Amino acid sequence: MPRINLGATADSIQFSDEIWAWIELLEDVLRVQQDVHLLADARGFNADTDYTKVLVAGMHNARQALHAIDLLLRFELVNQAAAQVRLFCEGLITLEYIAADPQGRATRFWEYAYIEAYERAQALMEWEAESAAPEHTRALADAIKSLKPDYERLKPTFVFKDGKGRARAFNGWANKSIAQQAADCGERIERLYALVYKTMSAYVHGSGWSLRKQGSYSMKHYDARVALVDFSEIIRTTIAVWVELAHFCYRHLGWDLIQYGPSFVERISVLDAAYTKRHQS
Repeated sequence: MPRINLGATADSIQFSDEIWAWIELLEDVLRVQQDVHLLADARGFNADTDYTKVLVAGMHNARQALHAIDLLLRFELVNQAAAQVRLFCEGLITLEYIAADPQGRATRFWEYAYIEAYERAQALMEWEAESAAPEHTRALADAIKSLKPDYERLKPTFVFKDGKGRARAFNGWANKSIAQQAADCGERIERLYALVYKTMSAYVHGSGWSLRKQGSYSMKHYDARVALVDFSEIIRTTIAVWVELAHFCYRHLGWDLIQYGPSFVERISVLDAAYTKRHQS
């Protein structure tokens, strides 16, 4: 079968001028983020501690999230783009939470990767044991064996006692939900979490509100007004997260992204005013 031509598919999607204005705003944010990454790479940022490795990985993850949001919107995959906005926000909250205790939390963050690797390999073995080819099963068994020493060494450090004194395994590396981590990061990040989850969750969970609009993206029943509302909401929420990321970058990396924040926020106000004016006339 021939490959799907993604470029041609993207080119075939016709956006209104209003939607293009929102997309161009998001892509300007992405360009600014890309430029600062290229500059940091050129200067040779040295990731030689657990914390600096978290920063490097977190920044790359943030840039990739912005790419994903942009690409998914260009293909009108709005629910999937909304999911990436939530992941973008979660990544920032994780960075903020670790930054409050850089060395201690960064070390724990990386140590838990051994727990995850072993438990995921075990889960895969349980799923594949009866159906996978013998050579694949043997390879997976060897991988589990190699992971087991680190797992057994670290697993006891990710256990807590519940209210009845029973030993319980951590729920994630911090044993705190993203909401709890956000609360620990202060009011500003807690409010950001509430904003992102309130505005994006209906898309992510396939609610009746989101699914009832899917027909608006079909060829026969396409409704540019519905698309504009979705695009504007997703992009403004993305930029709200990005502004906080810019503040984080300035405090912890010295990257001066925040100088662009006011102009991006002003462009949102201009787009909102144009929309209001058109629909009131």
